[in-house]
Amino acid sequence: MITEPIIIDNFLEEEYFNKLVDRICSKDSRAGIPWWYGSYDSPTFHDGKLYSMDEDPQEYLLSNTTYKNNIPNDAEMYNLLQPFCRAVDYKKEIKSLLRLRSNLFIRTNPLYEYEFHIDYPYPHTAGILSLNTCDGYTKMKDGTKVESIANRMLLFEGSEKHASTTTSNKPARFNLVINFL
Repeated sequence: MITEPIIIDNFLEEEYFNKLVDRICSKDSRAGIPWWYGSYDSPTFHDGKLYSMDEDPQEYLLSNTTYKNNIPNDAEMYNLLQPFCRAVDYKKEIKSLLRLRSNLFIRTNPLYEYEFHIDYPYPHTAGILSLNTCDGYTKMKDGTKVESIANRMLLFEGSEKHASTTTSNKPARFNLVINFL
């Protein structure tokens, strides 16, 4: 169990990191991944339900859940993420993978900070890999802000409150999230 957040810069080997960025952050719909629109803080969003476009757009994000509940939703993407999972598991601490998800936060002006949330209500490790550098950040329960810097990995206790943000200086903020026991 992680007691204090861990920040690792230059987490992935550059060639593999660039391959992930090319796939996840692609503007080409044929080369990229599908994105799903839903509420950021609603527990039902994580169950795959969709929401009305009439609601406050700042409360929403786009995401792609590659793996959840022991089911890969996209076998090709799941295979692409295996080196990422091995890098996270460098200390052989992953007992069970809970979720792999990509997030896309659209630019807002000003930058929007979401409410605090937890990923799962039991002890587990969460990791957030920033795929691009922007003015967005992840805020920890003590107020610490971990900046979004490309190839920066943040590992922390996922049952503790944390918050995410949009970006105001790039078209979007992209990250890759892993949750595991």
